[in-house]
Amino acid sequence: MTILSHHWLRLPLALVLALALALGTINAFGHGFVGANLNGIADFTRNHEFVDVVKQSRKFLVIGQFDDTVSANLAPLGSDGWPSTDFRLFAMAAQQDTLGLAGTYKIVFNGRATLSTSGGGAGSIANQTYDAASNTTRADLIYPAGAENFMLDFTATNGQVKNLRVIRPGFDAANPPTFTTTYLDHVRRFSVLRFMDWMRTNEAQGIVSWADRTTSDKLKTEAHIARWETVIDLANTVNRDIWINIPVNANDEYVTSLSTLLRDSLSTSVNVYVEYSNEVWNGSFPQFQINFNAAVAEVAANAASPLRFDGSTDQNTWANRRVALRLKQIGDIFRTVWGGAAINTRIRPVLAGQMATSFRVSEGLRVIDEGLNIRPDTVFYAIAGAPYLFASAIPDADADEVAGLSVDQILAGISAGVTNAPSETDAYQYLTHAGLGAWYGLKVLAYEGGFDNFGSANIGNKRAANLDPRIRTICTNYLNQWHSYGFEHFLWFNAGAASYDTRFGMWPLLEDMSNPAAPKNQCIDDVLAAGLPSVTLGNAVLGAAIPGGAFRDTTSANGSLSGLASPFGFPGYVEYLLRADTEGSYSLVFRGSAPASESFRVKLNNATAAANVSLPASTGDAQAVTLSLRRGLNAMRIERAVGASWQIDSMTFALASVAGSSFSAASSGSNRNLTVTASVQASSADSGRSGLLFAVASVPGAGLFCLTPTGWTPCGSTFPSLASVTLRSHTIPLLDGSIDVSGLAGTDIYVGYGLSLADMLNGIKYQLVYRIQ
Repeated sequence: MTILSHHWLRLPLALVLALALALGTINAFGHGFVGANLNGIADFTRNHEFVDVVKQSRKFLVIGQFDDTVSANLAPLGSDGWPSTDFRLFAMAAQQDTLGLAGTYKIVFNGRATLSTSGGGAGSIANQTYDAASNTTRADLIYPAGAENFMLDFTATNGQVKNLRVIRPGFDAANPPTFTTTYLDHVRRFSVLRFMDWMRTNEAQGIVSWADRTTSDKLKTEAHIARWETVIDLANTVNRDIWINIPVNANDEYVTSLSTLLRDSLSTSVNVYVEYSNEVWNGSFPQFQINFNAAVAEVAANAASPLRFDGSTDQNTWANRRVALRLKQIGDIFRTVWGGAAINTRIRPVLAGQMATSFRVSEGLRVIDEGLNIRPDTVFYAIAGAPYLFASAIPDADADEVAGLSVDQILAGISAGVTNAPSETDAYQYLTHAGLGAWYGLKVLAYEGGFDNFGSANIGNKRAANLDPRIRTICTNYLNQWHSYGFEHFLWFNAGAASYDTRFGMWPLLEDMSNPAAPKNQCIDDVLAAGLPSVTLGNAVLGAAIPGGAFRDTTSANGSLSGLASPFGFPGYVEYLLRADTEGSYSLVFRGSAPASESFRVKLNNATAAANVSLPASTGDAQAVTLSLRRGLNAMRIERAVGASWQIDSMTFALASVAGSSFSAASSGSNRNLTVTASVQASSADSGRSGLLFAVASVPGAGLFCLTPTGWTPCGSTFPSLASVTLRSHTIPLLDGSIDVSGLAGTDIYVGYGLSLADMLNGIKYQLVYRIQ
């Protein structure tokens, strides 16, 4: 049962208990805060995204060749992207253990050719025909179960084979969809899809201008930097948000053209998360050095560069700051193309960094906030990191490389990693990131995350651990822990399928798309079907007084705060994370003592709330400070103003008013023909969202009655709503004059709204609007 907080005291005890009972019967609401990175497109993966297997193939090869990374092995292409000589299609490799691939593949192309699988492919060619009128060849490839490679040689082509399609079994060759049903079902579970591997972001240094992008007249496969049009096609098909990575060297013209394409082609229900490159902090990727060199060059060209707004001479600091500056420039281009209203609504710039070293993100936020004097929450939607787990309590990539490590040891190590993931000293600094998000008004996301089992040792046991049923629970605990900090989307690395029998890691959720009953994949379903865990981080603003010593990184949470405390030396403040269930105006009263004329400063969410707060000479209460708190986490900082001999023993909050929402009622007539009409105004935060309207009457001696579309009825245990609406401004006829209410004196009528019954109650989105006299 939900614990009753003080705001329930607005209601009569009978109504409190009845509503609490109703909440206990409500099923947990699923949430959408799990996204996914999409596994890279390749002939050797087991994603099988496309109905036309040409789209997952290697580049067209010279007959007899296999490796498309060697330019001499590639078949020459015409200006339309089709081979100008005989060629080989290599569409699947190492698929012998993949299920569901056998059957008849339909080959269709313009032109004529001799077809053969004898060069290393499996299966046989049958039913080949040629229609001269349409210049079309059709044939079947009978592909057997358990085959390793799908390879097809085209000879005697005279360089005239065009518009080649090889359609999987079960699809209409004349009108095939782009994506396989199995793949769509797998990825549409996720609310956000990240395309870093589809676009080969870590290898995209050569992309500078829009002309450098992949187009259909350059490549017919999507496996070597996919086309943006294909990204858009998938997003529109599954109606899911996309997370894109701008290539590190992409110029403004590229960004403008991409932004325009997305604006003109994406469904209006699809939002776009925008990140500058990928892991620019990571020295193992080329983009690290490219960004570093660009930062150094910028400062060399401009001594007044905002990268050194504070006089910093540290080149790594400049580089960290440049990531944020370039992302701002990218966001400004999107702002120009999409309009200002799209920023942080449909266009969501994300400043990504390394979670174990939070200064990479914090320096980026500082350069926007202090260097440019621009609030970061007007530039960025979120900050993000990648809290990967290893087979140890701390992030240690070598932990599972110890010879002879058992399955139980690997699982125990990963489980310990879950427990320790929030650590400020040797893991991912969850509290620091929560503080940064709260202070700057940004969401906290995981751009990647999962289990890192990369390495050549213990491959068999690593694979077994990733398929062990126990990993399902570990995974669920991992994701629930993330969300319990108030963080939002966690993007698993990766959705899709690949063999786990490899030293390159067991990243995907599945080994085979046709077998979704694998524990990591089941974990995703479990988490998506459940409600978000309760956020317990920080100090609850309503209830007991908060001790002065309950600031972040405190060593005495139940003690007092002295103006002489060491954090006032560095970083120069103490920070309290404040958890508010309701957005609104609050009264804050500090209790403590201070010498005459001494004071402290209060800042809230990156703004000064009170420049000077004084305490009495003897222990007592200061004058109340009025604060506006957002729902969720808020960051309040105390700084020295005058003197340092003051002491804060505690602080107490009281809710003064709920932000934005309003409730009222108008009446006419006597009790014999009483008409009462209520007005409900949703808050700006809720306006435009889908929600429910409620009206409840507490009748003395008779219990609770709910207004439904058919009239007033006993509420029972379900507390039915009046209507499902798009929340805005609403008028609710409560009494229409047809009922004589003379015998109902003392009846209280409440109206409210919420995304759900629980949301209405926990958010105090209700009010007593009328009492029958």
